[in-house]
Amino acid sequence: MGQELSTTIQVLLLSDDQEEADLLVALLSPAGELQVRAAPMAFGEGLKAIARYEPHVLLVANTMDSPAGVIEELDNAAPGLPSLALLPEGDLQGAQECALAGARATLLKPIDQAVLVDVIQQIHVRETRRRMHVASSFDSGAARQQRPRVVAVHGGKGGVGTTTIACNLAIAVHHLTGRRVGLIDGDVLSGDTRVLFDTDSPRSISDLLPQLQELDADLVDNLTFGHASGVRVLLAPDQIQRAEALGGEDMMRTLAGLKPYFDYQIVDTQSHVTPLTLASLDEADLVVLVVTPEITALRGAARFLQLAAQLGYPADKIMLVLNQAASGRGISPTVIEQHLRRPVVVDIPSDGPALIECMNNGDLIVAAHPRNKVATAITRLAQEIALSFGWTPERGAASVAAGATPASSPSANGKSAGALRRGLPAMFRAAPAAAAAAATAVAPMMGSGRHMTS
Repeated sequence: MGQELSTTIQVLLLSDDQEEADLLVALLSPAGELQVRAAPMAFGEGLKAIARYEPHVLLVANTMDSPAGVIEELDNAAPGLPSLALLPEGDLQGAQECALAGARATLLKPIDQAVLVDVIQQIHVRETRRRMHVASSFDSGAARQQRPRVVAVHGGKGGVGTTTIACNLAIAVHHLTGRRVGLIDGDVLSGDTRVLFDTDSPRSISDLLPQLQELDADLVDNLTFGHASGVRVLLAPDQIQRAEALGGEDMMRTLAGLKPYFDYQIVDTQSHVTPLTLASLDEADLVVLVVTPEITALRGAARFLQLAAQLGYPADKIMLVLNQAASGRGISPTVIEQHLRRPVVVDIPSDGPALIECMNNGDLIVAAHPRNKVATAITRLAQEIALSFGWTPERGAASVAAGATPASSPSANGKSAGALRRGLPAMFRAAPAAAAAAATAVAPMMGSGRHMTS
């Protein structure tokens, strides 16, 4: 493995036990591939040593604070710097805590010299390859022409259509710009992204989190669902217990960890402002605030705008979108703009039958019916978002004229009618008629004042 290393591996040993530190330095010194320095971790000395020595790998041994706490502190202070934890014999719980905190590997005492050296080399090689991949992605013909962007799609109340818009928006942005787009299901408890993309993939954000420190392009592909449109989807957990365990920091780490692999991350958020939702909104470069022409939706949007102001979000971070346009009695776009004191950037019309048909077929309307009025409106939204980030049609690899996505077959997934059934509860899977009725129940989008599912 040493042949894969272009330089000597600089190892910084952090230990508040001087005797143990001397023993470990003596143990590792005969390994010619390693250059080992030792420093205490306590009282900020460890962070100072990182800045001074610029190590390739951190080796955390006996510290005054808990090993997991030290690993987390180091991961926050020096993201991307891999760490290895040495723990007491039999401390399996500590090993799990360190792994969750961000350690690339853990070893239990007693330590074998050959094993320790080999693990350090493996960590360094993997990190070197990851950085080379990220660098090559910028240097290649597919290099970014802008920095990665995060777009959160949010509704001030449930039922205004955030999930439908987010899923179709991801496809529209990809078709329009030709860039790498990921759809993140941030509504982990009640999101319908899995249903709209018609997938039963077992992979989810819960599988990604423990491997954030080891991400590479192949791992991202393995942990996300690849849709036929070219969009990759990070699903919410299918198990309620795993979903409930997710917090705001998990979402922040996820969005940050995926930035090297996507030019755009479209996040479908929950309408309730939970810590996880707030993390998505904080990390977003742009928040698409979805409102429908009804009093309760207007009140929810107004409350969210008040919250955004309290959080210090700049005014141009919020883009107002009207869904179910012209379906409200007496609540026109002008009334909405006056009430919320900001312009409606795009208004999306109603077409309940077309959307329900797409859902029953396991399709997204932007891919399956790009000339439909809902699809063209969402594509206009994609254009507005891309333009706000400096995109121009001349720079897009797949620019679309007149607000329409590239033509596609009636089913972008190549699936027949009724493909949605496996995304519905078991009681609905037996008969197509029952599946259609269930789809109608969960996505009431007819023009009689009902709303998209969120």
